[in-house]
Amino acid sequence: TPAGERFLDIAERMEGDMIAARSTISGEGDDVSGTVRIGAPDGFGVAFLAKRLGELTALHRELTIQLVPVPRSFSLSRREADIAITVERPTEGRLVAGKLVD
Repeated sequence: TPAGERFLDIAERMEGDMIAARSTISGEGDDVSGTVRIGAPDGFGVAFLAKRLGELTALHRELTIQLVPVPRSFSLSRREADIAITVERPTEGRLVAGKLVD
């Protein structure tokens, strides 16, 4: 019917618009970029993290990771690091802490 043909035309345009919108949106948020400062004890950073972080930045060319050797105490609130790996659980500040290994 004429009404069905008009409906089909509209539906096909809508489908094309939806596919175009999905392909535009699907690329957003997938890229990892920016700078992240990771504070870690010197030995752990050199012996364990450095190689793995190199592999990560090879996969994500727009990502910069600064590995910062940290003393026993330091301040995340002063942006000395974005992520901290410590031996002891933090006792001050509003931090989210999780155990890496047993």
